Amino acid sequence: FYHAWPQIDFIDDRDGCLFTAKVHREPVERGSGRGYDEACHILVDIAEAYDLFATKKQFQNELKKFMAGHLRRKALIQRLVKAGIWKGQ
Repeated sequence: FYHAWPQIDFIDDRDGCLFTAKVHREPVERGSGRGYDEACHILVDIAEAYDLFATKKQFQNELKKFMAGHLRRKALIQRLVKAGIWKGQ
C-alpha cells in the first residue's frame, strides 16, 4: 500500500514495535490552497495509517510536532479541522 503515497516515507520496524511515517513538506511549503488541500489529504491518509499500525495518540503527537512550524497557516488549519484531525490547538 506504500506506493499510493509517494510524498510519504513509511518505516515499519516490527522488531522494535515502531511505525513511522515521514511526510515531505513540499505541499505545505507551497503556501497555496492547492498545496494545503494536498497536505490535508496526505495527513488524513497518515492518520488512517496510524490507526491501522500504531495509535491515534502517536499520530496526534507527531501532528503537533509537524504543525509547530505551520500554526500561522490558517487556511491549512481550517482544512485539518474540517477533516477532523486537528482540534485548533
